[in-house]
Amino acid sequence: MTGTLRLEVQPDRILQLYVDGFFVGSWTDVNGELELEAGPHRIEMRAPGYETASVDVKIAPGRSITYRGALTPAGAKTTSEPAVRSTDIAPSGAKTIYFIPGCYLGNVPPKEAGLPATCDLSRVTTFEP
Repeated sequence: MTGTLRLEVQPDRILQLYVDGFFVGSWTDVNGELELEAGPHRIEMRAPGYETASVDVKIAPGRSITYRGALTPAGAKTTSEPAVRSTDIAPSGAKTIYFIPGCYLGNVPPKEAGLPATCDLSRVTTFEP
């Protein structure tokens, strides 16, 4: 049983992807989409000049999940925001994750993520690992 993880991460074209510690290719190699066995996985995203980002995901059989975010430029300062815990996805580090049911999951604030007008921003939930 497998599920799909879609990645909408910036910078995308130079992104290198690792699943459970193994290199699986660049963002363009997988066209921003990974088919993974159902269950928990650790995704690492690397790009030259950026901090490595790690995300723990739980893939459901026959389902897809989209992770939207942006890597932090190397040496950039990050700030933490108060948040609520979630067991579905937990990135390592002190990044806030934003979740809007049926619409959005990522580390970029929804107002800055260019979401479709049908996405209800009043339903946003935030959490930190």
